[in-house]
Amino acid sequence: MANHTTASKEIKRSSSKTVTLVGKSKKHQNEKLRVAVIGCGAIGSLHARAVTQSRHAQMMAACDVEPKRAEAVAESTGANVYGNFEDLLLAERLDVVTVATPEHLHLAPVVKSMEAGCHVFCEKPMASTLKDAKRMADVAAQLGRHLAIDYNRRFGFGYLKAKDLCTSGAVGEIRYVMIRVTEPLTGSKDNLKEYSIIKNVLVHHIDLMRFFCGEICSIHASFRPRTCSNLGHDVAISLQFEGDALGTLIGGWQNVPRWTRTSEWTEIGGTNGTVVIEDVMQTVKYWSVDPDQVECFRPNYFRGQSAFYDSLTDHIHCFLSRLANGKSPAVTGQDGLRGLEIVDAAVQSNRTGQVVHV
Repeated sequence: MANHTTASKEIKRSSSKTVTLVGKSKKHQNEKLRVAVIGCGAIGSLHARAVTQSRHAQMMAACDVEPKRAEAVAESTGANVYGNFEDLLLAERLDVVTVATPEHLHLAPVVKSMEAGCHVFCEKPMASTLKDAKRMADVAAQLGRHLAIDYNRRFGFGYLKAKDLCTSGAVGEIRYVMIRVTEPLTGSKDNLKEYSIIKNVLVHHIDLMRFFCGEICSIHASFRPRTCSNLGHDVAISLQFEGDALGTLIGGWQNVPRWTRTSEWTEIGGTNGTVVIEDVMQTVKYWSVDPDQVECFRPNYFRGQSAFYDSLTDHIHCFLSRLANGKSPAVTGQDGLRGLEIVDAAVQSNRTGQVVHV
């Protein structure tokens, strides 16, 4: 897979502290990062596959409370198997841990892994509460560890190409960004909470808006009145950015008979033109100020970059490559924390009916 680090700039929050990360030194040319995966479900299995494909890493261990899941990962990667992450950290000499457990189980393995000397790649959302997210970010800063959060949308073909068009000046000064998201809802709803659509799904797209437009300064969120469930099926969010650009994010659940995947559409408008991303890995269209002139960009299918989760693979490859070369992650724990701060503000706005400044 191609490494897309050039299009994935870090976004700095104006109030964030500047932290010097010390961690472990740059790896020697032939020395690979020793990696373990904690949480071996569907996403954790993708983590393990990405690690084994990276020329910078060696898959050492797989950990899951369900032995069969860890064993399945180990069978395909040659990793050692553990049922408890604390046993894993005691037994293995590791450089990196990736965490793909449910978000309410992120805090302990992330913090313990950093305390054991590891850098961490953690799935989104960063945590189930803002308090836990702050704890994770604080520990990373105190110990000088690199903590990355998997906002993998930044690494999808569509968003990378759009970022290139924005940074090249083709779009000009960005005036607005609009994103529409539909998330399939199948099976049991018992594990979903009232604001799951924001915290579990739209947090990706809040990060994308920061990626393109900079920092968010105010937010107003409103749910469609609930009917048969407490999920809050549809939400509309209006945002303003520090550079005066505007944002609109609309998302909701869609009942479907079988699992498909998230569907999304994005438009970014500027003083020189407009770019539309039809999906994460699909066609990108660019219009200049002349609406009759349009350019289309599509992924190179011969390179295999057409699958939805290729962006996750590319993000892990980028993370490992940057670590091996002594660089900070492209998407940091501060980005993960800021995403949850915006989510918290959206919840507050919905409850009060007021604009919330962040």
